[in-house]
Amino acid sequence: MDDYLQHQKSAIILMKTGGLLSMIASFFIMRDVFIRSIKNERIKLTHKIVFEMSLANFWGTFFTPFLSTWMVPKDSGAYQAAGNTASCTAQGFFDSFFCGTSVFMNAVLALTYCIIVKRGKKDEAKSTRNLWIVLGLPPIICFLLAIKPFFDRAYNYNNFLACDIAEYPLGCLSEYPLG
Repeated sequence: MDDYLQHQKSAIILMKTGGLLSMIASFFIMRDVFIRSIKNERIKLTHKIVFEMSLANFWGTFFTPFLSTWMVPKDSGAYQAAGNTASCTAQGFFDSFFCGTSVFMNAVLALTYCIIVKRGKKDEAKSTRNLWIVLGLPPIICFLLAIKPFFDRAYNYNNFLACDIAEYPLGCLSEYPLG
């Protein structure tokens, strides 16, 4: 048990440190795009996509790797656990929403790259409607997907680093396998 606790402590400290570095990097990317917007410079579509991806990455990293066990219920026995059921549920929701949006925006950026580089299109949205589809649809889809686990009470402590979609009580799926 002591080896597991030491392993958990090391993993949590590394996660918080890496999360903080990721948040700082995301902040500087968002800052760069924001400064360009204040100077009334033309902001390319790829910059807008990277901005949204960095925004989602910043908050996803804040709620899961950085806060990690601080939002886990105190009675879980996790290292540095200081939360309750509501904070655990919130962490799981924000993890699903922001990390999902970050991944989705990464896919949008890859598709945009293919269209711009491979097809020789301009780096711009032709209309406001297209811009809303590219930038608005991913967060909406991720929000709807993040709501579903509320109905199943599926946001729980995963018995290691944070709260996300997990069984409750822990181990119930291994004791009573599905199927």
